[in-house]
Amino acid sequence: NRFLSVELSAFYIDACKDRIYCDAENDPGRRSAQTTMHEILDTLVRLAAPVLAFTAEEAWETLTEKKKGSIHLQTFREVGLPSGWNGEEEARWEKLLAVRAKVNEALEKERQAKKIGKSLEAEVLLEGGGLRSEDGGLLEEICLVSQLEIKAGAGEVVVKVAPARGTRCARCWKYEESVGRDPEHPELCERCAKVVKEAAA
Repeated sequence: NRFLSVELSAFYIDACKDRIYCDAENDPGRRSAQTTMHEILDTLVRLAAPVLAFTAEEAWETLTEKKKGSIHLQTFREVGLPSGWNGEEEARWEKLLAVRAKVNEALEKERQAKKIGKSLEAEVLLEGGGLRSEDGGLLEEICLVSQLEIKAGAGEVVVKVAPARGTRCARCWKYEESVGRDPEHPELCERCAKVVKEAAA
């Protein structure tokens, strides 16, 4: 239950919504999220089949080609960590999730003070904590904020929250300074305008 309601629904799916809905169709980040969700669903349907027989059968028919046969004739999958996964990667994610928890606390304080509404209305500055600049994009995604900047430093991480810069994009809902630069799509940010043009081509 914790995996489905916390790790999957409240965290992973929420964090991936932007890339699933807003990135280009064949963007590697979008495709990797789709693949991950497919693998999770495939495994969960197999696990649920003995208990939720009819529901699992319907889900399986939607998920696969019918030539694979009934879900009740499938075997359980062997699930393991990816080949490149190691202790360092696990420690990195523990650190990022701890930072996310601190960011969420800071965002909630700003909400209570009526300085922001949704997290996408915020810009976050992280100082210290030994964070790497290359973690900025990932933290921005998992914290669900419009902008996130990392300033190197040692010691405990310090979180500062300010209203996001720019204008809200009508497509991704992020606040971006690039909104309005594209004359064909003045209501969209640079990324969304590019994706829309590519899709229409």
